[in-house]
Amino acid sequence: MIEHIGPGKTGDAVTIVPNPFNPSTRIAVNGELFTGDKEVKIIIYDIHGNFVQKLDARGSRFTASSIPWNASDRPAGIYILNLTVGAMAFSKKLVLVR
Repeated sequence: MIEHIGPGKTGDAVTIVPNPFNPSTRIAVNGELFTGDKEVKIIIYDIHGNFVQKLDARGSRFTASSIPWNASDRPAGIYILNLTVGAMAFSKKLVLVR
């Protein structure tokens, strides 16, 4: 079962800086989410729900730093970041401006 934690409950589970961005941004995930051996997936979709990119989400990578997403080859617009950590799911809006 996936537990979706909506706005107001996620707190700072996912931080995207800067947002809006051009052409790259950094994505950080709250290290408190990484208790135990949970599978971590980060997938970015366009506003129409089409797959854009899967980011490298190896466990300890997020506990100490953030990872970049370079969208220089993407059109301006709204993108959705989908993060799953174990049974928890988080979504965050990214805005690419030109």
